[in-house]
Amino acid sequence: MAKIRHHAQQLGLLRQGSGRRNTPWASRVEERPQFGVELLRAEPDTAVIALEGEVDIYSAPQFKEALFAGIEDGATTIIVDLGRVTFIDSTALGVLVGGAKRVQPKNGRLDVVCTDEHITRIFEITGLDRIFGIFRTRDEALRAAASSGAEQ
Repeated sequence: MAKIRHHAQQLGLLRQGSGRRNTPWASRVEERPQFGVELLRAEPDTAVIALEGEVDIYSAPQFKEALFAGIEDGATTIIVDLGRVTFIDSTALGVLVGGAKRVQPKNGRLDVVCTDEHITRIFEITGLDRIFGIFRTRDEALRAAASSGAEQ
């Protein structure tokens, strides 16, 4: 029993020195990073969705609302800035794919700004890097959007 208690303390499931349990889900809820989403208009046909924190099943509805609002307002180029995102799950990837499907019939595009190599790797593993343009900075994405708009 002492061995189990020691391992539980190492994993953070028990508080050091107390016999009371520290439920893992309770501490995770308290430590949950803030999520932020902002819809910006860079150009009349370009919207930037700036995200911050964890983009997961809990925050994906807010992300989806902002993304679809940008598309419904007439943007044909959507840039999703993940520069301040610390985590992304499959729900968020689904929102991105849904956004790409909505903007495609308008001859539009959806690009992603991503500086985190782990998140970029997720796009590569899933093959989504072939669907979205992946850029290191927002400025790069905006320049690419401007140059593709000038070609049309």
